[in-house]
Amino acid sequence: MKHDRTVATPLEGDFGMMHRFYGNELFHFTVPNDTEVTRVSLDFRVVPGPLYDDDYPGSRNEVNGKQAFFLGGYYAWADCSDDGVWTVRQDGAGVIRGNQGKGGANR
Repeated sequence: MKHDRTVATPLEGDFGMMHRFYGNELFHFTVPNDTEVTRVSLDFRVVPGPLYDDDYPGSRNEVNGKQAFFLGGYYAWADCSDDGVWTVRQDGAGVIRGNQGKGGANR
């Protein structure tokens, strides 16, 4: 199903509500917080290991052609133990350095 990437529809909900959506396929944004209350937004991007492509053409930097999203850069490898505890690998494939997108340092 293709979506109109130029039209944003509000996600409405009560305090504490969580929303899940395909942000890579939908136009989305937020308005400036002009209140005295702190707004918190968490953004999780998850790719199941078998579906991860280290050289996906669609994730290349538009300016220099280098990969913008890669393990050790934008992505980190996380493992889940049998008892449900998640840990991020610290072996180079799990070093989180923040957004490596258009303006960031790319490999």
